[in-house]
Amino acid sequence: MTVDPTSLAPFEPATAEQWRRAVDGVLAKGADLSPEQLAQRFQRQLVSRTYDGLEIRPLYTAGDVAGPGEQLPGTPPFVRATSAAGGVPHGWEVRQRVAVRGDGSAAAALALGELERGTTGLWLDVTGPVDEVTVDMLDRALAGIFLELVPITLDAGGRSGSAQALLDLWQRRGHGAAEAAGCLGVDPIGAWMRDGGTSNDAQAAIGEAVDLARRVADTVPRVRTLVADATPNVFYRQRLQQA
Repeated sequence: MTVDPTSLAPFEPATAEQWRRAVDGVLAKGADLSPEQLAQRFQRQLVSRTYDGLEIRPLYTAGDVAGPGEQLPGTPPFVRATSAAGGVPHGWEVRQRVAVRGDGSAAAALALGELERGTTGLWLDVTGPVDEVTVDMLDRALAGIFLELVPITLDAGGRSGSAQALLDLWQRRGHGAAEAAGCLGVDPIGAWMRDGGTSNDAQAAIGEAVDLARRVADTVPRVRTLVADATPNVFYRQRLQQA
């Protein structure tokens, strides 16, 4: 026997209310529970929370958006970048972390391999046992890579001079404001939380970072200076527990 697909009636779209009634039926497990009791079970069993206390519900619909287009990139209030493509001219940036160790030369093959496999941006990790981050080291780590095509993000763990080394590399390669793109990875607050120091040290580092951010914004606008990394908070808590 054959069935004509056109004779089959399509399913009616389910509503959020229908889904919630079905969920409540499972949560009740045959018991006669009040709406308040069902709501408590729903919150306890199906709603999770992040470390920061943000609520994550099991289902979201278009009705959860505050307004038409309000939360889309490139639309007011511009909380998700100033263009529909986000912060990258051609859409998402696929960024791969590459460890830079020694004189940096060993990282070049790794970086090229990642780019050949689809990565569109590189995240250089120079937080390991490196005496100093220099422009020569970064030049060796990025040998054979067209920096006008690949955004570079630096993770130097608060090493002084690392941001300037990357700026110098763009200049050495002849890339000006229209071509240099990436992030210098300056995080004075994270460095202070991780490495310690006085509040005066932190304030001085923040002042230097702000001055650098202003200079970079005026000269290479496609390069970001500052990052906000919450992971050093773990080191800060450990220091408080040991105090």
